[in-house]
Amino acid sequence: MSDWLWLVPALPFLGALLNGVVLFDRVGRRTVTTIALGSTALSALAALGAIGSWLGSSQRAAGQAMEQLVWSWVPMGVGRLADGGFADLSIDLAFQLDALSAVMVFVVTFVGFLIHVYSVGYMAHEEGYQRYFAYLNLFM
Repeated sequence: MSDWLWLVPALPFLGALLNGVVLFDRVGRRTVTTIALGSTALSALAALGAIGSWLGSSQRAAGQAMEQLVWSWVPMGVGRLADGGFADLSIDLAFQLDALSAVMVFVVTFVGFLIHVYSVGYMAHEEGYQRYFAYLNLFM
């Protein structure tokens, strides 16, 4: 489950792409709602899974954060540190989960899902239903 941390932002982004670009004006409101709510619910479940994995890990017991490296974006070789030593220097795309970020990722995904549920009724008779949910998923 700790390897699924990247899914927390990726699933709502995928929902935004599906509703806003790929399926735009080709599907009905029910499909749009399923994609929007499904992507945010799966994102919240991935967040809960990652939090649960971190809570049961030895890293948490040692007071360390869980890190997930997605890819090394700009590996630059050896760099000089401020104390005069040398270390590998690279710019990575990675996710980190510690106590504060665990609380925040839970609050954001859970409240974001509730906002999506509320928005289904709020936007029921409005124009731009699919565009609204594409932007809402992109906001997530």
